[in-house]
Amino acid sequence: MISKYDKPEQFSNARVISAVGTTATPGRKVNVSIQIEASGDENGVGLTIGYDAAKLGNPVVTTGKDMPFASPLVNILTPGKIGIITTMPTLSTMPAGTLQMLTIQFDVSSTAPGGETTIS
Repeated sequence: MISKYDKPEQFSNARVISAVGTTATPGRKVNVSIQIEASGDENGVGLTIGYDAAKLGNPVVTTGKDMPFASPLVNILTPGKIGIITTMPTLSTMPAGTLQMLTIQFDVSSTAPGGETTIS
């Protein structure tokens, strides 16, 4: 899960945002989908994504297939972190349900060891 709250009861309208697991090959590119469980009243989302910069690099963030009109603003200045704010057009909201909100393409290090890596 990418979005984590220590006391979720304080955030009764909190949304679940998650990275979809995938398989990658050293020396290649990998696409990671970021999903949101939307209630249907969201106009925008802000989040920070962490990743292992020794294994993944050069992140490229694009809108997901379920949000073609969203406009992500991305900060990749710190290796291992991606700051993202994405918004829908004025006076519109995301539809309710599980949505592919973003896609992040990474270069996988050619020296990356086998096994899992975390996107948080």
